[in-house]
Amino acid sequence: MIFKIVFRARFSKQMLSCYSWYEEKQIGLGEDFLQNVEMCINSISQNPFLFQIKYKNVRMALTERFPYGIFYFVENNKIIVLSIFHLSRNPKLWSLK
Repeated sequence: MIFKIVFRARFSKQMLSCYSWYEEKQIGLGEDFLQNVEMCINSISQNPFLFQIKYKNVRMALTERFPYGIFYFVENNKIIVLSIFHLSRNPKLWSLK
């Protein structure tokens, strides 16, 4: 089955913020972060039901190199990517909005 991936605006804003933070720490690290997230998104698209359900129908996939979870749910033939969240933060701070 082929799934269409839809990114919520919140995810895009968080990605830009994370990218900028890593680039400030070391040039090129932001690019590494983006590549790592892209690999994780590819894994989600290949098998979206592989990853653990964290809340109701929302699943989380972990990035490999960086301590982030990507939150998403599957609806019909779509993968809706909600948020990317640093795993050391309070999990109550992420939301479905």
